[in-house]
Amino acid sequence: AVADVTANDLVNGAAVDLTAGTGNATIAQSGIWPAGITLDPATGAVATDASLQPGLYTVAYDLCDTNTPANCETAQIEVTVAVADISAGDDDFNGSPISTFVGGPIGSVLANDTLNGIAVAADGSETIVSILADGGISGATISDDGTVNVPSGIAQGSYTLTYRLCEMRTPTNCDTATVEIAISEPSLFAMVERDLETVLTDDLVATIGQQSDRMGSFAAGARDRVRSQTANQCLAEVNARLEQENIHFDTNAAVIKPESYQKLDEIAAILRTCQGSRFEIAGHTDGDGPAAYNVDLSQRRVETVRAAFEARGIDTTGFVARGYGESEPIASNATQAGKALNRRVEFRPVTEDVLAEECYGENILRRRLNGNADDEGANLDGGLYSEIYDCVRDEWTIVDGELSFYQNDAGQTQTQANVSYRRERFVDANSLRGWFAGLYASKNDIDAQGTGEIVGYGVNAGVYGADQMANGLILDYYLGGAAGRHDFELAFDNSIGTIEATGDYTYVAGFAGAALSGELNFGSMTVIPRAGVQYVYAPGGDVSAILERGSVQQTAAFDLDPVSGGQVFLEARQEFDFNDGRTNVALTPRLTCYQSLGELDNTCGFGGSLEFTSADESRDIEYRLQVNVERGEGFTKTSVTGSLVRELQYGALRGDVSATDQGNLTLGGMFDLNF
Repeated sequence: AVADVTANDLVNGAAVDLTAGTGNATIAQSGIWPAGITLDPATGAVATDASLQPGLYTVAYDLCDTNTPANCETAQIEVTVAVADISAGDDDFNGSPISTFVGGPIGSVLANDTLNGIAVAADGSETIVSILADGGISGATISDDGTVNVPSGIAQGSYTLTYRLCEMRTPTNCDTATVEIAISEPSLFAMVERDLETVLTDDLVATIGQQSDRMGSFAAGARDRVRSQTANQCLAEVNARLEQENIHFDTNAAVIKPESYQKLDEIAAILRTCQGSRFEIAGHTDGDGPAAYNVDLSQRRVETVRAAFEARGIDTTGFVARGYGESEPIASNATQAGKALNRRVEFRPVTEDVLAEECYGENILRRRLNGNADDEGANLDGGLYSEIYDCVRDEWTIVDGELSFYQNDAGQTQTQANVSYRRERFVDANSLRGWFAGLYASKNDIDAQGTGEIVGYGVNAGVYGADQMANGLILDYYLGGAAGRHDFELAFDNSIGTIEATGDYTYVAGFAGAALSGELNFGSMTVIPRAGVQYVYAPGGDVSAILERGSVQQTAAFDLDPVSGGQVFLEARQEFDFNDGRTNVALTPRLTCYQSLGELDNTCGFGGSLEFTSADESRDIEYRLQVNVERGEGFTKTSVTGSLVRELQYGALRGDVSATDQGNLTLGGMFDLNF
């Protein structure tokens, strides 16, 4: 409102009264009034609005007598619209930094701005706001209500933005101010730390778990070789039977007498328990006849004995037949009783001086490819195995290559190639020592927690062996180490978008394992106790990573948590033979305590297995049934497996079916071709 124009107007000397119906005058605009200036006929008040530009305005009005409406007088009004006092205040938003990865609004600059000393309307209805200089925040905008918007991707730092505040009705009436804005760069590593560590730890666990299995297989192979090569127990049992009654031949001939057939059957039954063993079958005669003739006769006789064992299904590949004639008597040839003792067959360990006459090196080359799939994933593995045997040194050189593919429902798909070079030999009749060195390469495709791949490579080395101990016990063991580097290229989806992580981690790991097993025979029952421990430990991994989001790049270095795991187990396998050895029942109670790789909680369980194996009379068809049960705190595992094996001329055909308490059913078949 500018003024009441009737303040100095009179009607018949009296003050103007505009009261409707009873007043003495009326008032109305005269002529054309500019938009933005109004006259209130009820009060005579003149008002302007914000749209009126500053300046001097002259308008007219008519004042008329109520009793004589034609009796009027015109007067003028001068209205002055002054320029408003506009003030823009500086703002400081450093106390609330905005993330470079998100950007967005950071507050309104109008909060401390005024027009004529009164706070500017917060809705922007009175002012016009614009940016004069962005201060380096390229792409920044400012809304009508004064809100400053910062785009994402601005580098970390403090920036000064300059803005202009203008009066809406007088756009040339302006003031300027500054805004201090802080751009923060939160840690990208903190946003992906958990997922990145999980993915890398899973990769490390898979890597050292695979190597632990390989080292354990080296020790198991040494155990089997010692068991097959160390024939002390078999020798003792065979020679004990021969001392009771030796094998008899026709006079001056290499023909076994029928009364010795049962003795051959008894010895063959013993040899079946140590198939693959190497023996010398030594033949001796009495002193009658020429020495050369006796050597020839004893040689022909032991070769006949070896052939008799072959006819009874014994693998005599490692048997050496050697005739000594009359050169090693154990009694006097002066008496008939002494001559009878000297005419004998005996079993001896194979020694290097014997092998010097009959020593054959052996080369073995195997290739394999196995695969299976079920509802939990799929795996495919293959390998190349080369073994060269030096029979004089009793030493094996083994080159072992393996390629494996593994996929599970946790988003891990790993392909790993391993190559190992091994040397192992018997240091004496009861002890085998070996060492190994190897290389591996792996590729892990990730699609859980993040996406991308991890490519690794490394080395491993160690020692292993097995020893035949007292009472037929065998100790097998291994001790090894590994080191590697794995490079990764990963991406993680986050609330701020996709964060890319590239880099590598290095690790070292130690492996150890030992087991003690034996074999005790009680008539038709055989007890095979076994106890052992396996452990693997890696003190974590040293990780170096580069994290990127848009134009922002950060580095991080951290350590993976230590990884450890293993098991302690105790079992005693009991075997019972029936039906002339064609039927076997085995019961194996077991106690096992586990520590899973990557976990610190321990779980112990007890259980066992029951196995039934039977073959037909020709031994061409074999049936197998195995039931495994294990129970511990918080878990129970049960499985049943059945197999049918049919021996063919050049191999074997096998079919398997298994079921678990989790409802998993597996069917499989395999043809094993020997050539």
